Amino acid sequence: MVRRHATTVGCVLALCVQLGCGRSSDPPRSDSEAQLETSPARVIALDPAEDRERAPYTGWTRAHYEAVFARMVLGFVDHRSEHGARTRYVGGEHLPASMEGAIRMLPALGAWLACPCNPERISVEGRELDIAAIAREIVVNGTNPRSVDYWYEIGAGWDQRKVEGATVAEFLVDTRARVWDRCDPYEQAKIMAWLRSADEPLASNWLAFQIARNTARLSFDRPVSAAALSEQLDLLERDYEGDGFYRDGAAHRFDWYNAFVIHPELSFWRRAIDHEGERARVERIAARTRAYLGHLPYLMDREGRVPPIGRSLAYRSAVLAALESSVLAGDEFVAPGLARRMSSGNLRHHVEAGMFAPDQTLTLGHHGEQPRVLENYVRPGSQYFATRGLAVLALPPEHPFWTATEQPLPADLGDFVHALPAIGWTVEYEREGAGLTLHNVRASTRKAAYHDRYKKLSYAPLTWFAQETEGHRPYDASVISAANQRFDRRRSGAQSWAVAPGFAWTRYAMVPEQARTADELRPHWISTAALGGPSRRPLELDDGPALASVRLSCVAPSFGAPARPHEGSPAIVDAAARGASLGHGDPSAPWWYVDAGPGQSKRAGAAAVLLAGLHGWERAGPLLGWSGPVEHVLGGDAAFVGLGVEQPFEGPRCFASMQRVAAAPFDPAPVVAAAPEVEFEGSRATVRWRDGTLAWVELARDPGERVLELGPLRLTGPLRMAQTAELDGLRTLVAVGLRSVSDSQGPLLKAFDARTLVACELEDRRVRCEIDGPVFVRRSGPEPLTLRWREPLWTGDPGQARWGAPSRVSDDGTDWVAIDPADRGPRETTTLVFDLSS
Repeated sequence: MVRRHATTVGCVLALCVQLGCGRSSDPPRSDSEAQLETSPARVIALDPAEDRERAPYTGWTRAHYEAVFARMVLGFVDHRSEHGARTRYVGGEHLPASMEGAIRMLPALGAWLACPCNPERISVEGRELDIAAIAREIVVNGTNPRSVDYWYEIGAGWDQRKVEGATVAEFLVDTRARVWDRCDPYEQAKIMAWLRSADEPLASNWLAFQIARNTARLSFDRPVSAAALSEQLDLLERDYEGDGFYRDGAAHRFDWYNAFVIHPELSFWRRAIDHEGERARVERIAARTRAYLGHLPYLMDREGRVPPIGRSLAYRSAVLAALESSVLAGDEFVAPGLARRMSSGNLRHHVEAGMFAPDQTLTLGHHGEQPRVLENYVRPGSQYFATRGLAVLALPPEHPFWTATEQPLPADLGDFVHALPAIGWTVEYEREGAGLTLHNVRASTRKAAYHDRYKKLSYAPLTWFAQETEGHRPYDASVISAANQRFDRRRSGAQSWAVAPGFAWTRYAMVPEQARTADELRPHWISTAALGGPSRRPLELDDGPALASVRLSCVAPSFGAPARPHEGSPAIVDAAARGASLGHGDPSAPWWYVDAGPGQSKRAGAAAVLLAGLHGWERAGPLLGWSGPVEHVLGGDAAFVGLGVEQPFEGPRCFASMQRVAAAPFDPAPVVAAAPEVEFEGSRATVRWRDGTLAWVELARDPGERVLELGPLRLTGPLRMAQTAELDGLRTLVAVGLRSVSDSQGPLLKAFDARTLVACELEDRRVRCEIDGPVFVRRSGPEPLTLRWREPLWTGDPGQARWGAPSRVSDDGTDWVAIDPADRGPRETTTLVFDLSS
């Protein structure tokens, strides 16, 4: 009866909204800079003192988050409309930009108002601001059909209001006591009439926005179609790929929308309503968020930067939304000290990199004003999506997020390699070189405008990338064919691919430049792999000398269309880089080096780059074969090193190169002199580094069964790659497609499935491996063995806490111990790590 009465009242109020009863115009705007409250205003300093005891890596405290919040509010109030529900940023005075500019402040305002620990008013630089009044004006006037600031109703299809509606909905749930409960019944009715239920299923991250809006309506006991919400959840779950990552709609579109939207909205769904009958789905979604957050620390460098892959990079610290929404949901997937280390590092980076303009508005770009970073849907006001990075202001000062000592990222402790097999990413970090680099062999897009944001072979926060200029596509961080050197063709997505720690391989097609249409000639096929990298240990952090990064490629020309391959280094920002370059033109070993000049290492996009041909390449030079300027996405001209051949050719040919990237200029001669040796036998390459590390890679489409002698090891299987090294008595092995491996004492490890990925560290009485399927491991003797497991995630747990409880493996009379990840139960990571010791 009570529910029916509430529904009846809601219908009457909704009818009043439609008929225009209630208030006939905007209420007088409150003086939100002077309105008095019973509690004193919080005085916020814009330059708080650092705390290097509790925050040894960033120095940041809650006061620094408050300072960022205060600066955002200052810029916002000076550029909002008279009635507060739209903004007036230059170039964004009209819908939808003016709506976005106001609504996208709500995550920050809502985080502040969600915690009773935060007073409703703040005082900053002599100005007193009423946060509750500012937020109320946005919601009340934006949803009032009689307001000049009305946002208009949420329409059908891909209406931008469906995105913004989710933000309004979440804000209302989190600020119920301070905003919603203070609205009169007519205001509440207007708000809910605007936030109508989301019944139409869309796709990609828009599904998450629909889920959030329906979740909020349920939280306020408003009618929602249970079938529609269930369908939206089903559709979004179908986009789940593995290792914590969802596709953003398209088949191979893996990007930061996992952090911006998908995980945050699903965490809101988990925490905001009851889930009777949905516990299995709740646990499954939570486990995926846990896996995503466990990989996230490997995707950040010491400065808190992430690889610039994908679109909407102008949203900056929205990359923290998945992490912070999980903390607000009460999850303990990441240790509080690590969570704050990630959040503080990223926010501090953006503040220092030019996030704020002199008038305290957010700049449009990533490192200050950078129009090329923006997509056509990012308008003045859109960039305030970054306010999602302040969600933790909803946590009181005594919460462990604020009180725990910062815990280190992997990049704080040493060099590493880390693979995310489900999405085709391998990440590496080299403190003395390129820093963080993401090798991408699977993320892709069919949208031409996004080609440079998804289809480079590597992305690094140190260098970023060049972008298409007047229809010509720069080949930085790419291997392509351009027989006529027009550079106007795009490669396909990955047709096949494989990754492992320190290895990334892909095979794709390119339409020949000679073809007048895409169907006129068969495509060229390009197979390319990156291997080596900063860490010689596949499972642990490493502080030893880095291996030179090697790229191996084979190009099979189309019948009737000769190929002319080019390989490019990462692009740097420097209009004068050609004049600051060094080169070597020996056809047997061509190389070239460019840097941004002395004193430029702190500038975004500034770096030093060496690219050297080791096999097959005949020419090297800055922007080799390119005519005209190349634009860098961060602004200015781009420079990169290119490798090429003298003339187009028919028939398959293979190539090898070595690359080094650093934040500061370096002498390239010693690096070139210490280059590894590369030999090809058909499409099979053997690489020998100076420290004794050996690698073997098959670049053909189908690897085929083989027996491979690699140093002291004998491997069998349809091998895609294998790499081994010896480090102070420790033997390492990384292999893809392994069936068995033997040493001088006989068979050592056998895989159940010949597609198995293994990354092992082998000692006399210990075997430690990361595996994606079951294996047999040779017993080291009759004594009992100890088996431990861990996930390939970084959660902030100190030392041995990352490992599960040990179990005893007794002698069963056989020579083998069966190790099966499936015994650990359901998991959301592709691989698990075991440690077997006596």
